[in-house]
Amino acid sequence: MLSSLWEGSPDGLTKALALGTPLVATDCPNGPNEILEEGRYGPLVPTGDPEALAKAMAKTLTNPPERNALREAARRRYPVE
Repeated sequence: MLSSLWEGSPDGLTKALALGTPLVATDCPNGPNEILEEGRYGPLVPTGDPEALAKAMAKTLTNPPERNALREAARRRYPVE
C-alpha cells in the first residue's frame, strides 16, 4: 500500500511490483498511476479518502492479482540487463 499525497518516484511501489506483491496506491501526482498503468496492476484510490483505500485493500487481499503478471509488468517497465 502506498498512501502518498504526492510522489517523485515511488521506489517502494516499483520494488513491490517486481516482487509480485499485490498493490494498492493513492492516485497522487507523479508515479503510482504510471507504474500501476492506470490501475491495471493495482487499484488507485483518491488521495485523502481512507475509506476508499481500506475497501481497495480488502478487495485486493480477497482477490489478489497473479504474481507473475505483476512481475512481468515490472520487467517490461524496468528491464534488467
